[in-house]
Amino acid sequence: MRAPEYTYSNFLKAIGKFPAVCGTYTDGRDSDAICRKTLATMFAHFAQETGGHESWRDIPEWRQALVYLREVGWTEGQKGGYNGECKPGCMAGPDLAVR
Repeated sequence: MRAPEYTYSNFLKAIGKFPAVCGTYTDGRDSDAICRKTLATMFAHFAQETGGHESWRDIPEWRQALVYLREVGWTEGQKGGYNGECKPGCMAGPDLAVR
């Protein structure tokens, strides 16, 4: 289901631009535990913001991440970012925001 631009190779390239992601801590913190939590949070966010959210599919929703290149409801160059009205029927509206 993912967009073809999302590959393991491209993920590694993106992570390479942020050396602090999964970096090594020398102050006693557990670097591996922090890395696991960071990656889990990232992928949860990917699933929420770019996921298919098609509950009728055989694929669980949590595995439908990275379907879209842009967040649904976002148009490149759009002024003001998100719709702050939260009116029914829009992607940010209360009827679509919670499933």
